[in-house]
Amino acid sequence: AGWAYLEAGMPDAAKDHFERAASLAPDHFGGHRGLGALAMRDGNPEAAEGHLRRAYELEPDHPGVAADLAAVYVDAGHPEQAVPLAEHAAARAPRRPEFLFSLAEVYLAADDFDAAREAAEQGRARARGDDDFAGAADELRARAALLEIDARMAGVLDGAACDEVAALRAEADAALA
Repeated sequence: AGWAYLEAGMPDAAKDHFERAASLAPDHFGGHRGLGALAMRDGNPEAAEGHLRRAYELEPDHPGVAADLAAVYVDAGHPEQAVPLAEHAAARAPRRPEFLFSLAEVYLAADDFDAAREAAEQGRARARGDDDFAGAADELRARAALLEIDARMAGVLDGAACDEVAALRAEADAALA
């Protein structure tokens, strides 16, 4: 119910649900993950890290939890902590291209351009073979990731390249909405 509230644009109701879930079932990862997602959304990386670290301790094989925690570490400027988590997420969900795109972004943050390109291209290939996935959005995410990798490798991530990457990501988000 918490995720449905969040998707419906009702973050306060989502927070109430996740807090209740974490209180009633403190040894279940769900409430902690939800609170972590809300903290990320609200720009509170310390709270996000705490909740997501607890969720990961409780459910280390959940790829979404690992990917969320990796994103927190990248945002905090610690891609070296994010890499093993993102690799774990991609390995745990081999049929889900979005985890390869997340892995590409983590590698990019760690300045491992070759690994970033490989992960983005694998995600693109996997998305093209997945009829259940939003192919148009995935194609846009792949193009954005590959463009950013190329620009950073060339040392020319200038305003125009940033604008093009941002536009592709916005278009992908809109296609998923």
